[in-house]
Amino acid sequence: MRKEKESERIAKLVVEGVVPGATMLRLYHQANGEHDYDLRYADGLKVPVEVTESRDFQIERDLGALASEPFVNAKACDHDCTFTRSEVLL
Repeated sequence: MRKEKESERIAKLVVEGVVPGATMLRLYHQANGEHDYDLRYADGLKVPVEVTESRDFQIERDLGALASEPFVNAKACDHDCTFTRSEVLL
């Protein structure tokens, strides 16, 4: 049984919160190319849902760099700046 990814867990919460009466039923035994969830609408209609995650590696790299060295030299602006740890972890 494959572990549920965070993106899938979030998608389930969002869809069930936005679509009145809908439930997302996880498919735990998936073959290659099979969808992640069956979405059941309140009227009984069932449709497949595939959750796909996309990441911005440049932003992740920059945030990682800021976490270890929070001072940024000015190059395209007028002032240097320093970030607090809470600003970096947003």
